[in-house]
Amino acid sequence: MRLTRPKIFIPLLMLCAGCRTVTPFPSASPHEGRVRAGPFAEFGRNPDGVTVNAVRPFYSEKKLDNGDAARDWLYPVGYSLREGETSRGRVLNVWWHNGATNETQRVAEHSLWVAPFYTQGRTKQGRDYWALFPFYGEMPSLLFVDDVRFVMWPLYASYRNTFVTRTYAPWPFFGWIDDNRREDETRRHNFFPFYGTSRKGDYAKGDWEWTYALWPFWNSGHSLETRVEGERPREPQEAGHAWMLFPLWAQTRTNRESLDMFLPPFFAWGSRTNALGKTTRVRAPWPFLQYEEGPMSSRRDVWPLAGTKTTRDYMATSELREWYFLWPVAGGVESTHPNARTHASWLVPFWYGQSTVFAGVKESALFSAQLTDEQLIRAVESAGRAREARYKRLWPLFTYREADGAFALQTLALWPQQHGGGVTRVWAPFWTLYERHGNKDGAVDNDVLWGLARWGHGAKGKTYFSLLGLLRRYRFEDGAVNWGFF
Repeated sequence: MRLTRPKIFIPLLMLCAGCRTVTPFPSASPHEGRVRAGPFAEFGRNPDGVTVNAVRPFYSEKKLDNGDAARDWLYPVGYSLREGETSRGRVLNVWWHNGATNETQRVAEHSLWVAPFYTQGRTKQGRDYWALFPFYGEMPSLLFVDDVRFVMWPLYASYRNTFVTRTYAPWPFFGWIDDNRREDETRRHNFFPFYGTSRKGDYAKGDWEWTYALWPFWNSGHSLETRVEGERPREPQEAGHAWMLFPLWAQTRTNRESLDMFLPPFFAWGSRTNALGKTTRVRAPWPFLQYEEGPMSSRRDVWPLAGTKTTRDYMATSELREWYFLWPVAGGVESTHPNARTHASWLVPFWYGQSTVFAGVKESALFSAQLTDEQLIRAVESAGRAREARYKRLWPLFTYREADGAFALQTLALWPQQHGGGVTRVWAPFWTLYERHGNKDGAVDNDVLWGLARWGHGAKGKTYFSLLGLLRRYRFEDGAVNWGFF
């Protein structure tokens, strides 16, 4: 026992003693002013106003002076986030909360979910709901639909998509539809999958009717342009017909679109016209060979070997360019819109790089890229905006971030995504063996093994060195050197 105790005691002493991160002048370290015990414990507040209290992996808390906070309980078991007047949290997939507060009102949305049988909660509008599947239920949303109601499912069910409410008794065989848009009259008869028909009269745009028989084998539809008497002339609305005999052939003929499909969706050719011009599309066959050219989109695909795609918005103020090579191994994106310009490239799983120039976009210090880089909070949060940001990852070796003159290099980098959330707050410290930080004032800090060894320099030639938290050496601007033991 006399031989084994020192072997255990010395590493523990090194682990705890090396966690003190204090210099007599400002440094670039995000851990400045904190007490650390390896990756397991961290407490304190750094000069940039970031407070951390963590006993990893059981609990982690990160707070800003403005009240923004992120808390984790054995992530991903539970977490809570607060940013300004908005808060949200989750415990597994059983309970979640989403709310907002301001001077005049308090809104708290929450839900208890015991999948797939029981759920209850309250909406942002203060309406309570509950559901016990399959007997009875009312839910504000489920997957991609809203206002879900059911009684002895599948005997009765209804849900809403945007303006359209669909009701079935029983689901999915007999159904009808209600369209809540003004001046619309919609009628639907449904005996799935044998026969169904829908007809809508929209006196501002036109009529359309759609019919299926032995779905999905036969589908057909047609629309007629109509106008209200005395209405001002407008651009002609879409009118024509379409049909599909699956899986053999499909055809669309309207005053805007001409499309033919053979063995749909594999072979298709046609064009579509809008106010900006004509767009031509060819698939021969999908998804391997695709061609598209028009005023709002352009595409060339030889999948999975290589492909490019360009899309623009209607006003031509935004553009998105994408490319890939040996999908999904290599690819890239260039995005331009009034608020930001972004360029990204990747080589799965090893490389990812991204650079962004912002224009009037607020970057949160806790909930976006700055969540994993405390050292960038001052550079970003002090002005409320990040003008430029860069990110590079060579997995599993390192990640590098830069924003407005501040930077961070971390190794190792085992998490293969840019925004790790709770993984970054709770688990990443266990494999982050070396960190290098710098700020726009010129200070640089190097940190090995959670503060066991630190060295770097501040502004105007000041340097520092720390070993095990016990031996310190400072060199000041006037050349004076101070050695110390703690």
